[in-house]
This record gives sequence, C-alpha cells and structure tokens, in this order.
Amino acid sequence: MQLHSNSFENGKPIQAEFAMGQPGGFAANRNPHLAWDGVPAGTRSFALLCLDPDAPTVAATVGREDLQIPVEQPRGQFTHWVMVDIAATQREIAAGS
Repeated sequence: MQLHSNSFENGKPIQAEFAMGQPGGFAANRNPHLAWDGVPAGTRSFALLCLDPDAPTVAATVGREDLQIPVEQPRGQFTHWVMVDIAATQREIAAGS
C-alpha cells in the first residue's frame, strides 16, 4: 500500500497550515490531503494517525520567535490526531477535513 499527499513533499517541512505551531504561537493544525492506493484485498477499514516523533518536551520553548529550540532538548512523541473506521472504499481525505 502507498500513501501520498498533495499538501507536502516526503521528507520536507510541512506548511504552517498543517502544523500545530509556528513562530509566534499556534498554527491551524489542519490535516493535510492524504491519499492511498494498492490496498490489500480484504481490507475492511482504515485508521490514520498523525504522530510527531520528535516534538519538543519543554512547553515553554514552543512557538517562541525569540528562541530556537536546542538540538539537545529531549524530544517525545505527540499525537496530533487520529481517524478510525474509514471506509475500505475510501482512497483519500481532503486537506482540512
């Protein structure tokens, strides 16, 4: 199965529209466009999880224009959103849906 998006390039930073934070505060945190194909036979439903594996762990350092988060600051996993029970016939979700 392959997952792809019209909203961002693989391995590149995402736009603030789809991020939780940006310099100066919170961002829109909308879901990006996602589409998939090559679905295995017998698939009954889908689940999509948006996990951030390197989220800052010190809240006071997030969204500040006057501070760059230090590389050595510990990072943790943050769950932005979860979608479950997506119909097996569906092959994409629109940005911001």
